Amino acid sequence: MRSIEVFDNVFNDIENQKVFKAIINGGYKYGERDNLEDLPTGMVMELTDERFSNFLTEKIFSCKPDLRKKKFQRAYVNLFTPNENPNFHNDGETITCLFYVMPTELAINEGGETQFYVDNSITGILPKPKRLVIFDGMILHKATCFRSYPRYTIAIKFPA
Repeated sequence: MRSIEVFDNVFNDIENQKVFKAIINGGYKYGERDNLEDLPTGMVMELTDERFSNFLTEKIFSCKPDLRKKKFQRAYVNLFTPNENPNFHNDGETITCLFYVMPTELAINEGGETQFYVDNSITGILPKPKRLVIFDGMILHKATCFRSYPRYTIAIKFPA
């Protein structure tokens, strides 16, 4: 899989609000290194609630049924504060699934897209409430931050 797939309206409005409320007050720790030579960026919270992870993986399976054959490797939330500057990186031999978690759609000038570096070009996927992006973890990518708001993204990874 060397693709980037976008699925909209993965949650209904009530589910979207519940997911947002479930992650905004979590136990975040200072970020991770995207690459060994980089300083850590953002904050991260592991998702350890099995019911919550199962709910999210079922949403993924409804969009991408062939992933049902795989057991997820990790589920966590990335949190970036306004104007942080994450680095390009790859996730290794994984299939990465990103849920954009936000209560409402923000203006385009807020930023917050996920950028993908493919064929010497950068393509951005806009963060929209209830959106899921599934991609080959070997594709170089990075988060960009919102100007005025924290950016929450749930990441679930499966073996490639």
